[in-house]
Amino acid sequence: MRLENGRAGRAEDLNARARIRDAAIVLVGRHGFGVSVRAIAEAAGTSAGLVIHHFGSKAGLRAACDEEVLRRYREAKTDAMQTGASGTFAHSFMAHSAQVREHAPMVAYLLRALAEGGPLAEEVIEKFALETEQILEAGVASGQIRPSRDPKARARYLAIESLGGMLLRMRPALDADGDLGDGRFGDALVRYASEITLPALEVFTEGLIADPSFYAAFLAKDKENEDTENEDTEKEAGHGARG
Repeated sequence: MRLENGRAGRAEDLNARARIRDAAIVLVGRHGFGVSVRAIAEAAGTSAGLVIHHFGSKAGLRAACDEEVLRRYREAKTDAMQTGASGTFAHSFMAHSAQVREHAPMVAYLLRALAEGGPLAEEVIEKFALETEQILEAGVASGQIRPSRDPKARARYLAIESLGGMLLRMRPALDADGDLGDGRFGDALVRYASEITLPALEVFTEGLIADPSFYAAFLAKDKENEDTENEDTEKEAGHGARG
């Protein structure tokens, strides 16, 4: 995988940095985070020394990749909302097969991060929850998304559910022979998109539970718990003042 040379001067330098970053995203998606700097440099058509020159370390390169993947996610999600698509992270950019395949390296990178588990996976979820919250806020402001009683909690729920569901369904394709070559992962992603689009749109547009009593009961109990906590806090404050 050799990418085109950039233009002269600073433009060439910036292009080299982007070329290295994009090569890293693809290789991590294919083989995981254990891929070497040397392999990334070879894929980008440069040297390992130049990779370190641009990013300082492998951790610096990882941070740049994370940032770029989040940028692409935000762009894809925003574009989907602007063109009338809606729903979870998983199908926000799943309108056409060509678009699905275009985003396959980004999806593979994300799934590798989740599969690593531990603090790494939690960091991915937190970042995507924040991105989702910001995107939903814009949707609420434009009238495309219904407001929430707890926007942060809703965003986190959507991030966990969509990323977790995608990892569960796509893990076999991700692990196949330790490589995502020959378009196999892209093909699996297209099938996944086709599988989830209708039910996701139905649930997010029309809702699921017809009887509102479950929700009303939860809200009432939640309000009762909040009132009890407030009373306990006031009592403790009163005891503290008398003491």
